[in-house]
Amino acid sequence: MEFSTAFYLIACFLVAYFATTKGRSGVKAFLLSLITTPLIGLLVVALLRESKLRKMEMQFERERAAQDPLQNMSARVSELKGLKDDGIISEEEYDNRIHQLKEKYEQSKVKGPLPDSLQEKYKNDILRGRIAAGIVLLGMLIYFVATQPWDNINYNFTSISSHNGNTVTKTYSNKKVAENPYGVADTFQLLQWNPLGSGKVEARIMVDQNIGYDTLKATLFDALVKAQEKAYQEQRGLNKVIILAYADERDANGPFTYGQLEWTPDEEMPALEIKEKVGRLTPDNVPSEQAKKVYYAFEKLYWDSHYTEDKIPTKLANEFGLTEDEVLDNHDEVLAFKNW
Repeated sequence: MEFSTAFYLIACFLVAYFATTKGRSGVKAFLLSLITTPLIGLLVVALLRESKLRKMEMQFERERAAQDPLQNMSARVSELKGLKDDGIISEEEYDNRIHQLKEKYEQSKVKGPLPDSLQEKYKNDILRGRIAAGIVLLGMLIYFVATQPWDNINYNFTSISSHNGNTVTKTYSNKKVAENPYGVADTFQLLQWNPLGSGKVEARIMVDQNIGYDTLKATLFDALVKAQEKAYQEQRGLNKVIILAYADERDANGPFTYGQLEWTPDEEMPALEIKEKVGRLTPDNVPSEQAKKVYYAFEKLYWDSHYTEDKIPTKLANEFGLTEDEVLDNHDEVLAFKNW
């Protein structure tokens, strides 16, 4: 393999590698660099004005290379004819020599070499084309090295919030996503869509508080399929997908409260983690709406620098008409429910 060819292939692989690290498709980047850069080089050669003129010069030189043997051949034929007329060579020998001269003429007409000057000019054009292709390839490499990951894309997640209740089979980036093995999913609402860079995405969804255990697993899987579909529609490579499920949108900035799914292309099935409370709720073990209001008010004040933790119960007790102990009990009840 020629050195320049090996260098070119290595550069294409580097483009693909850095494209993958930035969340792009490595295969597409490799094919783009592999096909586009030679085409640009050929285009440069074709558009060079000197190349068009050189074709005429090359044709002229070939014709001249073929004409020179013809002039020599005419002189040689006259000489042979004189030898035959003088009886120095026989008729048969004369015919043989004439045949040999014809063969030499045909060979010189086809294989007449180009002058060294023209060959050198043609090599210069090829060199210019290679330089142009190399500049484009280097530009692609610099772009994928310097560019930021896909962490600031404005994703439109309209499709992920819809659901038709059917199981699906789709193929993304040569990776088969199996039919939903957990049954029929429930509807869900997208709360947050967070591209994390390097092909990783995180989706936070809200599900019904009374969702069943298996239904939640099916819903998490359905959210995974829709996340994959959206990412590949946007031509984003995926190295990891994380789905976090909540029953209250006010919890969406914290750890999952109902379930979590993690998927990578190397895994046949995603990893699932479901909270113990899912599918086991009764009116007796679910916090009241007032307890939830107290909890979220407490948390808001807790993260507000103007309040210390010891002053929060007093403020909320006055606000909700409760005792300080009741405020703390409501807070602990909801916190325990979230972690259950």
